[in-house]
Amino acid sequence: LLTIWTLIQDIILTPFRMFRNLGHSVVSSTIPWIAVALTLFWCLIEAFIFTYVTSPLVIDTFSNITGEQLSENVIRIPLFIFLFFIVLGSYAVLSTFMDSVKNKKISAIAGIGVIEVIVLFVEVMFLYREFVDSLIPWVAQYSPDFDPGISGILLISSFVWFGVRSLSWLLFAAHGTPPIMAVIQGEGLSVKEATELPQAPGLAISANFVAQLKEQMDWIQSKGEELLASIMLPPLQVVAAAINFLTLLVNSNHLFEIPFKSMEDISDSKLLMRNVAGRSET
Repeated sequence: LLTIWTLIQDIILTPFRMFRNLGHSVVSSTIPWIAVALTLFWCLIEAFIFTYVTSPLVIDTFSNITGEQLSENVIRIPLFIFLFFIVLGSYAVLSTFMDSVKNKKISAIAGIGVIEVIVLFVEVMFLYREFVDSLIPWVAQYSPDFDPGISGILLISSFVWFGVRSLSWLLFAAHGTPPIMAVIQGEGLSVKEATELPQAPGLAISANFVAQLKEQMDWIQSKGEELLASIMLPPLQVVAAAINFLTLLVNSNHLFEIPFKSMEDISDSKLLMRNVAGRSET
């Protein structure tokens, strides 16, 4: 009954133990797993938004090139994957640029700065411009005379790009992008061994359950043998003493070594006879 009750408790508490171990691993690790997860999640969000915004433009462009009307379901999945890597690559360029600034490498700063300007141009022209264009009708409802023009739209798109990149970079991307780049480049991650958590009382369903059950069964067996010995040894001491008296008269040797301290001291009969024969020859 206690085992069944412990198993029920263990089943109920297993999810909480998993969350506790996961939280302990995340907190004690040298790798900022939360920042890595937030960076990938943010890249997925941006890729999803820009896929929805730019799908009509991409469909029109490919339809004009191929001369066939393409469906949105065919375009959105590869477009989403492409935009995901574009957004992740922009963070990789920004991370390399910040490392060059910290190390004060002038040549690297100039080269990566040019790349960052190109990234800014590409994302503003093809992603953020479409996003701002989709908001213009909503703004026009409250201000009919509002007409920013192409220059105003590009300026607003640039501010939106700078704001989004700055906030996400300072919040999590500055710490989440370097581990992602290390994995992509094959440099590996140095993970510190986490300290072991104290084991929860009771049985565990996993490998600990069988080990603890065997340990408890061994304890029960040893205590049962001690109880059996406490019952059987006293009368066996008397019987062994009587047999020793008879063998002493006949063979001048004792058959048993008494007193018996445990059941293991009572040897097999063949072994006892060989010992008596050996002592007689000696």
